[in-house]
Order: sequence, then structure tokens, then C-alpha cells
Amino acid sequence: MLVLPAVLALPIVVIAAALAMLYLWLFWNLYLNRADPHTYLLPADYSGVFFVVFDEECGIDPSVESGRLMLTIPPEGVLILKRPPLSGWIHDSGPNPEREVYTVAADGTRTRVERLPESKDQRRASAIYFGSGGAGSIGGPMPGGGSSSKSPLAISYRDMFLINPQARGDTGLRASGRVGVGHVKAAVAACRAQDVR
Repeated sequence: MLVLPAVLALPIVVIAAALAMLYLWLFWNLYLNRADPHTYLLPADYSGVFFVVFDEECGIDPSVESGRLMLTIPPEGVLILKRPPLSGWIHDSGPNPEREVYTVAADGTRTRVERLPESKDQRRASAIYFGSGGAGSIGGPMPGGGSSSKSPLAISYRDMFLINPQARGDTGLRASGRVGVGHVKAAVAACRAQDVR
């Protein structure tokens, strides 16, 4: 039987304890760093990219329903909020997901939208899916020229997309055209102009 010398046993125990503490610390931080529960509500005929802009004085405060932020995306595809960005770990599935997506019919009926499956084989032709785009910023002007995401006029956003076969027809685009960064800039400029009045 091999017996480790006492000199080696102590470092092995210390390393094992340190790894266990690191694992617990990471798990605890991920658990505590979860995003606020939120629900995106989109028009039933929506298909394509949509944006949520954060930290704008001219924006709205989202309503809260059963402890969830309700983010109602307008038909134009750009929602502007006063609140800071949603941050933290986001679960899209399971019994209590932080993020849910629904389409809303004219009569107010909500239909839950599924997260886009990883494999094309798992997709159903008639199903509506959502997917995450990302978070980003559009640089604002700086006093010395140029632009930066550190500018007070920078725009902070999150974009996502909705694949809705019932709404998109053959083109996959909304009738009003694809929503993009240009639309976000125009919506925020109009919002800020109203806020100045």
C-alpha cells in the first residue's frame, strides 16, 4: 500500500479545499447574479429584429406583472426605457425562466414563443421562435470630435429576433422594412427631442 508522505498530504488537501471553495463561489455568484425576470410582448404579426434601448431619460418605465418587467415592443420594433440594461445570468427555459417572449393578438390573447432550437431538425415549420442577438452600444459624439460608447449621448441597447412564419410571408421581413441600427438612432433622436420640449 502506497502511503503519501505527510509533506505531500497537506498541499493536496489545501488544493482540493481551494478548488471546492472556487466552485462554490462561482456557483453562488451565478445564482445571485441573475437578471430581473422580464417578459417581451410583441404584436402577433411581428417578425424580425427588435431592439430595447436602455438608460434614456425620455424612455418609459416598464410595467410590472407578477414580479416580472413587461417589455411591450411597439410595431416599429424599438422600445426605449429609462432603466439601466438588464444584466446577469438569463435562463430561457425551465420552470422559472428570467426571460419569456409572447406574441399578443389584437384581443389581448398571449401566445408563448419558444426559444430557437440549436438544430434545424428540431424546428417545426409553423412554430414561432425567438433568438438572442446581443447587447451593444452606438457611440455618441465626443467634445474633441469622433464618437465613443463613453459619450453621454451614446445609445445602449439589446437586440433579439422573432421568427414568425405566420407573419413574414415569403420575404422574412416586416412590411415596413427591416429594423436596424438606423431605426434605433432615429427613434432615440425623436424621443430625446420630445424630452427637451
